[in-house]
Amino acid sequence: MPGMGLPPPFTAAPAWIATFNLKDFPSDQLKRYNLAAQHAGDVIFDKLDLHVARVCEAANHRRSLKNPPKTADEYLDTLLKQGLTQTVGLLRE
Repeated sequence: MPGMGLPPPFTAAPAWIATFNLKDFPSDQLKRYNLAAQHAGDVIFDKLDLHVARVCEAANHRRSLKNPPKTADEYLDTLLKQGLTQTVGLLRE
């Protein structure tokens, strides 16, 4: 800021909201706040594409939990019911 000895303001990259309910986050409203909405399934799939080992590690950790106990297929079926079709397809490969 001129005269105050502070650096000029900067614009950060837009932040995003991960949601399964995109209709409740209209892009024209979010733009006013420099935000964007992204489907949660796409967020997870993008992370899976970038960090396969970490996502698989998280999936394996979830399978190790005992409440409720689930087989790998049961766990993937749960993800399918949540709309994570791309992620499940990649995890099943």
